[in-house]
Amino acid sequence: NVLAVLLDDSRSMRLTDLGPTSRLAAVQTAFGDSSAIVAALGEQFVLRFFRFAASARPVSGAGALDASGTRTDLATALDDAREELAGVPVAGMLVVSDGADNGGTDLGASLLALRARRIPVFTVGVGLDRFPRDIAIERVGAPTTILEGANIVVDATLR
Repeated sequence: NVLAVLLDDSRSMRLTDLGPTSRLAAVQTAFGDSSAIVAALGEQFVLRFFRFAASARPVSGAGALDASGTRTDLATALDDAREELAGVPVAGMLVVSDGADNGGTDLGASLLALRARRIPVFTVGVGLDRFPRDIAIERVGAPTTILEGANIVVDATLR
């Protein structure tokens, strides 16, 4: 059976909230070719690695990650991996991510499609759950059209 290992390759993986190393470095260490986790999983499953950000693509392993993706779309990543492995006996999907999903695609539909094929999804979180100083943009209001070179007022609500 195949175990799909989906590794987050978005820019948020560059954050260094795990001591002196980045999230990316932690994932590359934990899921590198010579890691104990990969060796143990490799004894029971055929491992297929995928990098994902806006979409998922097969890779040789965690060393191929560069954290260059501009957004994280978990639903599309799961769909892409499921389609790539169509016709293959899949034991499960392991998603390694910081969970910063900003893709906007319905995750429920993707999980339902996997459930229909009886493919379980397991998650490994990377990074802190909460940040001590975090900012969220709640709302932005600006005119829909402006004259070239004109000054405008933009109303933004931050939390």
